[in-house]
Amino acid sequence: MRNSRYIKLLNNNLISSGKIEMAEDFIHLISEDDSFLIEKKAPPFALLKWLRLELEKKGIIVLVNGSRRDVYPSGMTLVSSMAYVNSLGKQASLDDLVDIFDECTNRTLLSSVQEQELYHEEWLKSIGL
Repeated sequence: MRNSRYIKLLNNNLISSGKIEMAEDFIHLISEDDSFLIEKKAPPFALLKWLRLELEKKGIIVLVNGSRRDVYPSGMTLVSSMAYVNSLGKQASLDDLVDIFDECTNRTLLSSVQEQELYHEEWLKSIGL
């Protein structure tokens, strides 16, 4: 199944628009300035992560929940575009679910892929896992 979403990008403090097209074996970002295609068979969060890694090389941040430091999927949400907002010391609940492609308007929550991975490890330790 193929999905399309309109998103915003941040590059040098300038916001631009883009469109993400995605299926189970690719994610394609078409922006005002460029086009990026990642071809891998993977869940939505992993595809978004690989796209973010490519965009990070150009100093571009995708302004979506999936770029937040504190957002990460669980095993059950991995196959969907949903993930949890994780708070240190607190087990995630259904109330913490967000769509990874919905816009993140609070820029202070945005992070690099590496920062997101480190926060996730810290969160796991904080809940005893």
